[in-house]
Amino acid sequence: MEDVIEKLINSEKYVSKLEHQLLLSEKSLTDISEKLELQCAENEKLRQKCQEIQMQMSVNKSELEAEIKGRCIERKRLIALEKQLDEVKKEHDAKAEEAEIALFQLHQVQKELEYHFYQSCGKSQLLEKSHDQQKRIKELIPKLLNIMRSQSS
Repeated sequence: MEDVIEKLINSEKYVSKLEHQLLLSEKSLTDISEKLELQCAENEKLRQKCQEIQMQMSVNKSELEAEIKGRCIERKRLIALEKQLDEVKKEHDAKAEEAEIALFQLHQVQKELEYHFYQSCGKSQLLEKSHDQQKRIKELIPKLLNIMRSQSS
């Protein structure tokens, strides 16, 4: 009987620990989701910036063809814009990679949450069965004692 009680207490502690881990995982999931949303917004801004730079390059190219005398100056400007575009693209690629990693981590955390949730559900069902058995034993022991007393009398 004491062994059952000890197992029950250990099960309750384990369930409590799992619930705590679940809360921590949910917090982590929320944090990762917020970071992912921020990174997506940053990526959108970078994409718009890339489009703006590309449009500016197109305008500059037309001006270069129209103005032969200013060709050298405008060419240097175009080179600078291309370098800036490359930097923005690299930054965009890095942010996109971070977003993919964050999404992967989000999926991993989600899988862990589901695993712990299903484990917790199983433990809860086991605990409930244990409670039912304990209740039944408490009901049967007095009856058994009455029977034993009546037989000994």
